[in-house]
Amino acid sequence: MADEASDTEALAEGARCQRSVVLTHDKGLHLRPATRLSEAAKKYASDIRIKANDKDVAAKSIIELMSLAAECGTELVIEAEGPDAEAAVGELVAMVQNRFGFGAEEI
Repeated sequence: MADEASDTEALAEGARCQRSVVLTHDKGLHLRPATRLSEAAKKYASDIRIKANDKDVAAKSIIELMSLAAECGTELVIEAEGPDAEAAVGELVAMVQNRFGFGAEEI
């Protein structure tokens, strides 16, 4: 019985999820959206990476996110590995799709 639990735990720790999303925020991934994305990523235990413009960065780092220089129309590949990978990727994709929670008149 104990072996089954440890096998399940090992499987959950190695879970991987990846999705692509197009950045639709008019001004791209600048400081305020990068901050919101990073703060959301920090809630998760999984290692979360974002790929764009031939770069692969840690989603929990505002500076690394800014280094993507992602403009409106850029495809972001959001990838996570860990126990909550699916939830992490789902939330970050939804944030990008919803313009990071900013209204049309904001940033």
